[in-house]
Amino acid sequence: RAAHNEGVAFFDVLKMMGGEGSMAIWASLEQPLAGPDHIHFTPNGARLVGKALVNAMDQHFKRYED
Repeated sequence: RAAHNEGVAFFDVLKMMGGEGSMAIWASLEQPLAGPDHIHFTPNGARLVGKALVNAMDQHFKRYED
């Protein structure tokens, strides 16, 4: 809401990951997407989040094409 009120972009990584408790799930996967500290992403997790962010930006910019 604060980002919207200020007119800036916001990407909800927590929502993208699956919501509350998802970091623990990502860390416990056979090929973890988050580290054991439950703070940092593994390279695969960072790649997944990065691709989701780029996809969200692409979808947003498509609204302004033509």
